[in-house]
Amino acid sequence: MYDLSLNFPQKRPPQAVALDDRFLYNKMDRQVIVSRGDILLFQTFLSQEERRGFGGSYFIEMQYCNLPRETGIERIVSVDALVHWKNDSLYIYGDDESAFVSLYGEIFAGGTYSNLACGAVDTCGINYYSPEKTKRILKRVKAEKSLGDPVLISWLERSRAYNGFYILGL
Repeated sequence: MYDLSLNFPQKRPPQAVALDDRFLYNKMDRQVIVSRGDILLFQTFLSQEERRGFGGSYFIEMQYCNLPRETGIERIVSVDALVHWKNDSLYIYGDDESAFVSLYGEIFAGGTYSNLACGAVDTCGINYYSPEKTKRILKRVKAEKSLGDPVLISWLERSRAYNGFYILGL
């Protein structure tokens, strides 16, 4: 297990203030951002200008799948079906990739890649999670109290209105 407080630098959005050693309060959109030691794993942005100002395009993006539920898996995982950088996405800063995989890699394993294979989280590619997989992921995140991050849980709960979600790599 990583000593996260020593291995990763903290980059805090200018509008975030510390509530305690685990949580930050984002004054701009009133969201709590979970901090693991010196890491802010999950971030939201009100606009693409705000995202670009914070880290440009150096993010792993968790994005809702807006395609109809009857859409075939080949279409769902095709590059042509994706539109990056949505304002309702959840973002993981690129410097925090190792921490994300260390803490959540096992939970998010099993996503479908663009070649239709499934496996470990591909932080450089497309990972699609069906509504059924999303339910299992949400249940597991809630069950693991140390990973029960309020921003992630809230985001995953909202994914019920969609055809699952993607993790789009760097």
